[in-house]
Amino acid sequence: MRHNTEISTDDAISFINREKDHPFFLYLAYDAPHEPYHIDDTSWYDDKGKWSDKTKRYAALVTHMDYNIGRVLGAIDALGLRKNTLIIFASDNGAAVMAPVKTLNCGGGLKGHKGQLYEGGIKVPLIVNQPGMVPVQRLKDIVCFADFMPTLAAITGSTKALPHDIDGMDISPLFYGKKVDTDHRYIYWEFPGKQRAIRYADWKAESIGRNHPIELYNITKDPFEKNNLAAEYPQKVKELDRMMKKMHHPSADWPLPGEPGYVKPVKK
Repeated sequence: MRHNTEISTDDAISFINREKDHPFFLYLAYDAPHEPYHIDDTSWYDDKGKWSDKTKRYAALVTHMDYNIGRVLGAIDALGLRKNTLIIFASDNGAAVMAPVKTLNCGGGLKGHKGQLYEGGIKVPLIVNQPGMVPVQRLKDIVCFADFMPTLAAITGSTKALPHDIDGMDISPLFYGKKVDTDHRYIYWEFPGKQRAIRYADWKAESIGRNHPIELYNITKDPFEKNNLAAEYPQKVKELDRMMKKMHHPSADWPLPGEPGYVKPVKK
């Protein structure tokens, strides 16, 4: 039985070969290393005697994905398209709670995990590559997934087709060694009715849990969210709470108390 990562890669390479003579957009969404951790070959890590079988499988899934990303890049190279192809790699969320977090340091020491709005749940790698076009650099600018659509629209000359009132911004200047201020804007996350968080420059406010008090962190100075400053800066908490309420848009699918369509749960 072949692994989904291999099958997805085969499909991606077939697509690239089919569209090589035309401009193309490929969105390749691997699900590894997601539970259940199924993979037959863990030989990369058989010498890790102290690792559990689960840890070896998890690590092997990551390495197996890396190998298949290499296959995609190899196909682009073979067609002579590398210098004209912008490649973006990112993860959709932080490490899951069931991952071998301690053994492999999956979250890099960040607080929280997948399903939480602490940094460990939402801070992920972002790699941009285009030889000869994107300079080698390491940046600390604050960007989010909402930025991808306006960024790709700008690169492809498609900005007129963008919807109105989107949250993201064009961050493509950062790719090519230029400056753009991405930090001084409000970026908002929520799990409706359960968790909410907001980031502005150095500051991040978050409520992790229904009716949980708002926590406040200076992420620049305290990236691991160890020092809750809510009691020390109550006005900053009020400011960011006000902005979170402003940025929340009621949803017909997930109405909250006081919003149209909300039905109070009935206890059985």
